[in-house]
Amino acid sequence: MAQSVRDSNLSGGGSVVEMGRAEYMIRARGYLKTLDDFRQIPLGTDVQGIPIRLQDIAHIQTGPEARRGVVDLDGEGEVVGGLS
Repeated sequence: MAQSVRDSNLSGGGSVVEMGRAEYMIRARGYLKTLDDFRQIPLGTDVQGIPIRLQDIAHIQTGPEARRGVVDLDGEGEVVGGLS
């Protein structure tokens, strides 16, 4: 499935998918512009030769951006953090 998405969109974009203990950056600024573009990505065919599209196996939607780089101090709330 991931290869089908890559093949349908040779350019890039940005978000994060967490799988197991790893995070993967997803880029999708290229040819795929709308959710329907993603829904129509062909993944293969069934035994009768009918195309299987991403929308047939996944729920495609936008969601809120994940907060990144939040720092907590002793469980008391967010604080400003930095690296030197």
